[in-house]
Amino acid sequence: MFENSKHTDKESFPRLSRRDECFSVLSSLPWPVLAFGEGSSCLFSNAAAEEMIGLSPEQLAGDGWLTSFEREERRKVRTWLIEMMGEGTLKAKLKAKSGVTLDKVELTSTVFNAKNGGQIRFVFVKKEIDAKEIEWFFQSKKRVDLALNKTGIGLWEWEPIEDCLVVNDEWARMLGWRRSDVEIYGFDVWKASVHPDDRDQVIAVLKDHLEDKTPYYDSEYRMRSKDGRWIWISSRGIVVDRDAEGRPCRIIGTTMDVTSRKVAEEELKQSRNLVEQITESCPDTIIVVDFDLNRVAFSNRSLRAELGWTDQKGPQSLDDLRDLIHADDRFPAMQHLQRIRNGVDLGQSDMECRMMTEAGREVWTLWRASQFSGSLEQGGKGQVLCIIQDITVRRVQQELAEKYAVEAQRARIELQTRTKELEQAYTELETANQDLETLSQTDSLTGLGNHRSFHEGLEEAKKEAEAKGIPASLLILDVDDFKSLNDVYGHLAGDQVLRELAQIVKNIAGPGESVSRYGGEEFAVVIPHTDAKMAMKRADDFLKAVENYPWTLRNVTISIGVSTITSRSKEIRQVIHEADQALYDSKRSGRNRCTHFDSLKGFSFGLKRSA
Repeated sequence: MFENSKHTDKESFPRLSRRDECFSVLSSLPWPVLAFGEGSSCLFSNAAAEEMIGLSPEQLAGDGWLTSFEREERRKVRTWLIEMMGEGTLKAKLKAKSGVTLDKVELTSTVFNAKNGGQIRFVFVKKEIDAKEIEWFFQSKKRVDLALNKTGIGLWEWEPIEDCLVVNDEWARMLGWRRSDVEIYGFDVWKASVHPDDRDQVIAVLKDHLEDKTPYYDSEYRMRSKDGRWIWISSRGIVVDRDAEGRPCRIIGTTMDVTSRKVAEEELKQSRNLVEQITESCPDTIIVVDFDLNRVAFSNRSLRAELGWTDQKGPQSLDDLRDLIHADDRFPAMQHLQRIRNGVDLGQSDMECRMMTEAGREVWTLWRASQFSGSLEQGGKGQVLCIIQDITVRRVQQELAEKYAVEAQRARIELQTRTKELEQAYTELETANQDLETLSQTDSLTGLGNHRSFHEGLEEAKKEAEAKGIPASLLILDVDDFKSLNDVYGHLAGDQVLRELAQIVKNIAGPGESVSRYGGEEFAVVIPHTDAKMAMKRADDFLKAVENYPWTLRNVTISIGVSTITSRSKEIRQVIHEADQALYDSKRSGRNRCTHFDSLKGFSFGLKRSA
């Protein structure tokens, strides 16, 4: 504790048990805190106190802290602290950092008894925080740990035996309530507000802690707010009191709204997947070295291929990476990366060194290193991004040029030629990457948009429908008895039927209608600016076209399920589910027909083609 505090007095400051944890808590508290021994000399101040008063730790030490009070207030404060031992709460005028005098500052003292019989007094300087709330938080180290979070934290206390749940204003506000609205909030009410998909898991985690199987309760789940929305929350708690039989009497904890983080995590996950796809297809070697965790956080396929590894995982630790570097280059290479990691020599980020292939051959490489600001891990400030190129040819050319001066001109010409080839290769790579992007959205069998392309088209139609109030519709088409066709004529014949069907649907589709292969023998058509009746008419057009097509092997028919997006918000998966349900009804009702999902709710939209 003494080594970590700003002001220490080992002679007069009594020793406490668990003192390091205590001062760690005090330093992190958002409330201004001062610590005193037997007299009025200030022995400790946390960052919040220094920020509020505007004095440095040295200025607050000793009796310097009294200068922050109005002159006529100092004697009163000193007397209260020494003679009254900080009993109760004292109101005083304080000169804040901004120069403004605060008329209603309250001082609240908490006394801790040390093992040697001495006492330490912690004085809280408060403007708005309720004294009872501070005392409640400081009753135990565990309670403070749970409360130390960013602004917006919700606090709760539950007595399981009495089933009494008490919350603070922020907890209620988080769910759109006032505190008075949840005064009778009990376990059953809380349980009913938890999302059904999360309920069993949350209760199981809570039960484990109540039965003392885990050191604390920690869970993330969804709760329904007052306006009916589901919000993601992170809740932590710990049992602070048990009866003689070991039953939990009181558990306290915190709750935070983490909906934004959950959304961001999903977006980050998608971004990382895209980055991995790009880096794995990159011809240059890319690695991320994490010095803090002593590991290679990432390496792409190019590095493994370049060195001829059979190990598909690549280097895992810094020692693995060192072993791949030539012994003569190993130390300067790692030292160079350390300088980049520490922000030194950023203007000289290029490094050349030899690396060893699995067969024992030397490969000259050029490393372009930089600090990696987009760290792969929380707190990963010690990461370095390296782009590695094989420069063996260039090095050989340079060595030959030095050895055979007469061939210097020829070597330069060869180098220029090689450079042009690399530029051409880079141009071809860009073209290939563009083609790859096109292929990533195209079904290889039918040439239609693939599953990814379908989702993008449906998402765009959904946004337009909700924004402009113009409905859009989704048609899911499925080949009738396709399995029997495959069984009788073979999969090649089945593939040919799918290609012909794709061409039929594509030809019938109008301007703005997006046609995709949804999967297997299923196709999807997204039709913007189309209500339910218009969508059923378009579905009938597809039925007619398929039925009237001169099929070679046998007649082919399709069944269609239709769902319509209106200005009322629907999730994408709901729209797809509705179309699937309608398709299932078409199949069940005899095939070669189309069904709108609304007809399943009592509206008549179903159409059937004659066999």
